[in-house]
Amino acid sequence: MEYKLTPTCFTPLHISLAQFKRGAKRCFCNIVEVEASPHALALAFSLGTLISLLPTPGLNLALIALLTAVFKRIHKGALVASMGVWNIFVITPMYVLGHQVGTLLVGDTAVLPPLPFADGRIADMGAAFFVGNLIVAVAVTAVSYLTIRLAVSRRRQPMGQEVQA
Repeated sequence: MEYKLTPTCFTPLHISLAQFKRGAKRCFCNIVEVEASPHALALAFSLGTLISLLPTPGLNLALIALLTAVFKRIHKGALVASMGVWNIFVITPMYVLGHQVGTLLVGDTAVLPPLPFADGRIADMGAAFFVGNLIVAVAVTAVSYLTIRLAVSRRRQPMGQEVQA
């Protein structure tokens, strides 16, 4: 009996770009249709963006869970959507960009003092990584707030009317 490897064998991996785009649009529409203000949606998404882009890999899920537990009125769908947008494939180039920005500002020679709970490897990364990624995270957070607020406002407006920011 011969077994042929076909794309249908890998159904979880075989998602076309069109299917992904339709799913993302459906998810965006479901989040936008909720009765929350554009400000609330944009604020939740940008807060999730800030948490996801901070140089704390692995802690972002815990921080977002803590936020949703403490702040009951925060839009959980927008927070989760931000984690979907800022996944490992997108964050990795952002970390590289952040390190380059930090190297321009701080220089590559500055290192952090050893942390009492770390074995020294974290201190070797340097302050440039953390400073640069903090700056990039804040800048991208501001842009994401404005983008989501504008997108939600445009999506909700009746045809033929202008958007007021």
